[in-house]
Amino acid sequence: MRRGRTLRIASAVLLAAAGTVAAAAPRFQEPASKPATSPASTEALKAEFRRRRDALQKGDVEGLLDLAKWCAGVGLKAEEKTALKQVLVADTNHEAARRLLGYVRNDAGKWVLEEELRKQKEKEEEQENLRRGLVKTKTGEWVTKEEKGFLDAGKVRRDGEWLSKEDAEKLEKGWKRVDGELIPPEEAPQVEKGLFKVDGKWIPKQEANRLRADWENGWRIPRGPVLLRTNVDRDSADGLLTWAGAAYDRLKSVLGTEAKPQSILLFGFKDLAEYNRYAQQFGEHHSSVYGCYLAATDEERPGAFIAGDKRWAPFYVVHAVGHVYLDRLLHRGEEKEQDEEIPLWLEEGFANYGEWLHKDVPKDSRAWAISERIAKRGGLGSLKQLTKSFEISRDDPDGSLKLMLEAGLLVAYHVETKDERDRKLFADLVRAIGGGNRKEVVKAAGALVQDTAALERKLKDYAGLK
Repeated sequence: MRRGRTLRIASAVLLAAAGTVAAAAPRFQEPASKPATSPASTEALKAEFRRRRDALQKGDVEGLLDLAKWCAGVGLKAEEKTALKQVLVADTNHEAARRLLGYVRNDAGKWVLEEELRKQKEKEEEQENLRRGLVKTKTGEWVTKEEKGFLDAGKVRRDGEWLSKEDAEKLEKGWKRVDGELIPPEEAPQVEKGLFKVDGKWIPKQEANRLRADWENGWRIPRGPVLLRTNVDRDSADGLLTWAGAAYDRLKSVLGTEAKPQSILLFGFKDLAEYNRYAQQFGEHHSSVYGCYLAATDEERPGAFIAGDKRWAPFYVVHAVGHVYLDRLLHRGEEKEQDEEIPLWLEEGFANYGEWLHKDVPKDSRAWAISERIAKRGGLGSLKQLTKSFEISRDDPDGSLKLMLEAGLLVAYHVETKDERDRKLFADLVRAIGGGNRKEVVKAAGALVQDTAALERKLKDYAGLK
């Protein structure tokens, strides 16, 4: 480009020297990508378009495509669309013409405008998020009401925990967070060595385990929304917290609404005897049925479980998280006498769903639970009995476990069903739970199981039971 400009200037100088009357050297300008057209030339192009269109035979697809291409080259946008639409009159599924007009195929294989499909998907996503109790932030992100509250308060999320900006900045500057406590950089090497701070002293894990084995002086480990109090060894406690986090995510995937940070309080006892002693303080005894329960008579309302059972502790903690999660959404301080009582089958249903029947549970574990606890114990029982007279009894632990899993199966079916009516009924229930309205929850739960005969057949087909 510079060379062309130089030649133009040189020519102008030579002409002036020869005595020719010449204008000043023209200012160099990049040519436009498309030639500018005056109103008169535009009308001429449109007239040319009409001449070319009228010259085509009816249904000449190739001729219309060439005409559309010509229109695009000379900047006739509207006429280009007109030509392409005439292609579709002759061949409604013409791939190239559809694509040029902005069409795409939807999930059903039908042609729809891409912009309309985008808006439809955004609307469906919005409806689904609203159903789950989510709200939209100023940046367009969908979050829970609790998360929005933290964001509005200026908090930030790090590794599943909501922190003040000050604490987050400390972590970026080398501070370490151990069991909810921020450790300054000068003490960080102690953490890297695997030491634990107990009573102001840094000690090895083995010694820390010995000191924490006493329940009153046990571990208090916050992780995300979970706070675990336990007196089992540290490695076991960390493993159980991983299970607890997975259980929380399973319930969140269905209920949407999150419990408040560290509101999932769990008490993990090292053995059955200690678990029983705790329960008996409140006049309760649940261990003969299952190794976990919601301690509703304790003002802290924790999920209590046997953490020292190497085989079953992961199942117990997942089950306990299910109970506490639902309780935190529906329990608002002291219940009044006139408050609606949440159906027991619903409480056990969500706990067992998260434990055995969520899609993230291995298929063989899910199949084992259905086979051992339902199929081999007489098959699916009466749905009416399940929902109207649900009762867990230590005198019938096997029957109680069967009822508990049947309740979980009821929840699992409604989570995964394609039946539009059942999906809507479950969406109403989830919305009521997210809103914490006990009366609405009881009403929605009743509607969910109103047609017991039809629902029994659906559950049998869903679970592969005869």
